[in-house]
Amino acid sequence: MEDDHKTMWKRGTKNVVNQELANHLGENPDSATNMIQKLSKEWLVDYILYKGASLTGKGVKEALSGVRRHRLLESILSKTLGLSREDLHVEAERLEHALSKELEHEIAKYLGNPILDPHGHPIPDPKCT
Repeated sequence: MEDDHKTMWKRGTKNVVNQELANHLGENPDSATNMIQKLSKEWLVDYILYKGASLTGKGVKEALSGVRRHRLLESILSKTLGLSREDLHVEAERLEHALSKELEHEIAKYLGNPILDPHGHPIPDPKCT
């Protein structure tokens, strides 16, 4: 589910329609509807029929936390292993769900608390997550 609200955050936090999510995820609209319903039960999105889904404050916070972990992992993998940009994303995607807050903090400290990942994307501040 972490990837789902992270995907919603990337698409925009307000009034994201099912078809747009389905297209972005490469899934059918029914799968996007099921995802939105699951996120709604966890208080991560508010859903209004025919208008779309909007991330709640909790949903935004959790999405930013996932983005932060992903981008820190890309940064550490780039710095220590020199992986290609394509490999960085794939490996960070695999690892981000297992990263503890403690290790996230240590990686950030080791890297000097970077504000950008290797792709030049901003790394969310830990106060936002």
